[in-house]
Amino acid sequence: MRAPVVMSSLVIISLFMAGCGDAAEPSVATAQTAEAAAPAAGAPPSALPSAAASAGQSDMDKAIAYARCMTENGSPVPDPVVGESLLTGATIRAGEGSDVYLNRRSAFLKCRQLLPTTWPIRVDPAEHARGAEYRKCMKERGQPVYEPGADGMVDYPTNLSEQSTPEYEAAVSACRRYWDDAANGQPENQ
Repeated sequence: MRAPVVMSSLVIISLFMAGCGDAAEPSVATAQTAEAAAPAAGAPPSALPSAAASAGQSDMDKAIAYARCMTENGSPVPDPVVGESLLTGATIRAGEGSDVYLNRRSAFLKCRQLLPTTWPIRVDPAEHARGAEYRKCMKERGQPVYEPGADGMVDYPTNLSEQSTPEYEAAVSACRRYWDDAANGQPENQ
């Protein structure tokens, strides 16, 4: 039970770390791109592109196909915007009940093969600086650390299975004191 809590916490942390930067405006999916990436309205789920068919697609095309698949499977996902987080099956938003999460997770299991390998998220420089000690601690424990490029974007992996390992959980336990606010009452942060 602890792994999903840790994973959900880290997904939420990564969402908080994503913010507005000074780099170029994010790009938004266009209807023309979306039509090429998604099946026609009313097409059966088998008409969705397979992972093999999507190999030649851009990351934007893959993200659009993923968003459309999620929506068609009962979990509405807005069209992707470069620089903003993608809504995945592991995402929990404040105020959402377990039924919304379970529905999203079910749709995600049907659509995850459509995701690009990574997705660029613009990070807030102040939040990124705030997490420097946390990232250093995680890296020292052999865990992957993602840094922004010159454009302020971090290419985060869309497959978060690395966060489900005992090694990752141990690293988070050891490093969370660098991220968590001491005011949240966790003994390890005092």
